[in-house]
Amino acid sequence: MGEYPALLLGGKRFVRGVWMDVLRDGLPALDELEGFIGIEESNDYDRVWITDADESAKSGWTYVWAESRGFPFFDGEWWPDSADGRAGA
Repeated sequence: MGEYPALLLGGKRFVRGVWMDVLRDGLPALDELEGFIGIEESNDYDRVWITDADESAKSGWTYVWAESRGFPFFDGEWWPDSADGRAGA
């Protein structure tokens, strides 16, 4: 799977994740971490606005890839458990 996961746009898959509150001033630091230079730039990840599948009132930014780049899909429930080698992934 590689060293870190990537969320892909499209399809009918859902992703379990964690919502975090980040002040607007914190976005540049996250953009740098995720390799996001700007809209319509050559980014490692793109930043897109999403809505929670279970709570439609909850929405925010996430970082995505437009395509899989040849990496396999993760079929487990929770990537951090799999990455740490813990059971239940």
